[in-house]
Amino acid sequence: MSEPLIIKSLREDHEHILDALDLIEPLLEKYRKNEITIEYLEKLVVFFQKFADQCHHGKEEVCLFPTVEARGMGFRGGPIEVMVCEHGMGRYFLKNAMDAIQELKKQRKEDDVRKLYHYLLQYRELLRQHIEKENNILFPMSSQMLGEKELWEKAEEIEAGIGHEEMLSLLEELKQSIK
Repeated sequence: MSEPLIIKSLREDHEHILDALDLIEPLLEKYRKNEITIEYLEKLVVFFQKFADQCHHGKEEVCLFPTVEARGMGFRGGPIEVMVCEHGMGRYFLKNAMDAIQELKKQRKEDDVRKLYHYLLQYRELLRQHIEKENNILFPMSSQMLGEKELWEKAEEIEAGIGHEEMLSLLEELKQSIK
């Protein structure tokens, strides 16, 4: 049996998110050396907010999680609860990173640079571990509960509403900025 389209889509999202996570440290270093403006880091955080959180986590929270929970995958103490909690932690890190960016746009202070580093590096570590758990635990379990094209239309609506392709173009722009 082939993997459901929604799971394939979520795995593809993971590859793009991992690419973006790999940009955090190089962009932070370029900013620290005054080789790029804070707007590049702002674009990266916007990518995480829109693509990783609203689009990717949206497909999980609106489509995948309720469906597999209704089919018997427990919430409390199970992988869905862990994933939802981690989504919340990621939102916290991104909000604080964006707050630091807004302060840095007003005036560059070393304390705000340190905050930005802290929150983005925490986010990177969280998401890398999160993706590992989803790819190796949640997705294989969920695949056994779903039909091949089930939930796909709903997932596509979420992607369209967030500007999935626009976010991938933004990611390519950010990749070019570290070369």
